[in-house]
Amino acid sequence: MKRNPSGGQLPPVPDAEDASPRDEGSATVETALAMVLLMLLLMGVVQFALLEHASHIAKAAATAALAQAQTEDGSAADGRSAGAQALSELGGDVLQNAGVTVVRTPDQVTAVIHGQVLSVFPGLHLPVTARAAGPVERVAAPAP
Repeated sequence: MKRNPSGGQLPPVPDAEDASPRDEGSATVETALAMVLLMLLLMGVVQFALLEHASHIAKAAATAALAQAQTEDGSAADGRSAGAQALSELGGDVLQNAGVTVVRTPDQVTAVIHGQVLSVFPGLHLPVTARAAGPVERVAAPAP
């Protein structure tokens, strides 16, 4: 038996066959629990990335709708069609149930895109809303 430097005996090292029967399989259970937690963490990262991507798509569509509706000859209908076209080109399945609302007054235009993010977790419905606003463009008559 080995002795430690202080002169006492070292405790015996347990062998694998000395493990109690109730400890058998505990590593498997711990690994399974760790893998579940790892998968949930990974799914959370993917859900956050989808949320950010859908937010960028909505902002781009709102900007396109605003740009079309705020021209001097533009209208709210022109803005809605430009926003819908941008959503169809960019959206794919990431931004679901998307809607375009454009309000044009004589001086101001506001475009709003709203929808839901594709969900990785069942039952999770994250809304996305993007707004863009600006003045109606006016062409001034040239000075004499």
